[in-house]
Amino acid sequence: MSTPSTGSRAKSRSTSLARCEACWCRPPLSAPHNAQATLERNAFLTLLLPMTVHGRVSDIWRSYIAQRVLRASGLRWGFHRADVVQDRNAHSLLGNFSVELPLYETASEFVRVVDEVLLAPGASMPAMLEQIYSALYELLGIDNVFALQHWVQATRALAAWKTVESRVSDSFSRSFRQHWRLVLKGKNKATVGL
Repeated sequence: MSTPSTGSRAKSRSTSLARCEACWCRPPLSAPHNAQATLERNAFLTLLLPMTVHGRVSDIWRSYIAQRVLRASGLRWGFHRADVVQDRNAHSLLGNFSVELPLYETASEFVRVVDEVLLAPGASMPAMLEQIYSALYELLGIDNVFALQHWVQATRALAAWKTVESRVSDSFSRSFRQHWRLVLKGKNKATVGL
């Protein structure tokens, strides 16, 4: 009995991915993905990139952290066929390899630490992220924990502002609609400023 070559299996898988809209990953699977053309829905907080490693490494580390949080939150993640074409600038493959070397040397340890963090059932996304970043301080440095805390504060402030803006906007919209209903019924005067 013959077995297919690795090349034909890889070709079969890539053809399969090209035909599907999205391929969902089931726990406990983890797979690296970069920050280019990445869509995060209901998981904005997971977009924080670790800042103490090179940019060519930070998005891969972030993907492992985000996947752990998504799994613990009951959210799915997956891959979608490419919707963008990247025009690459000239770059050195050897230079890329040298800055990515820590990724290749510590990926197993990084994923092990992320996967072994005991996340409290029902914990909030910020709490889970802080637990994971704290567990990774030996690999990433403590500055990422502080950056995460600032990131959470900033996103909370943004959410609070968005809520206030929405309430003001809704209130304005209601009074605006009410005013024009009355105008149309002839009960209010319409004024137009020029």
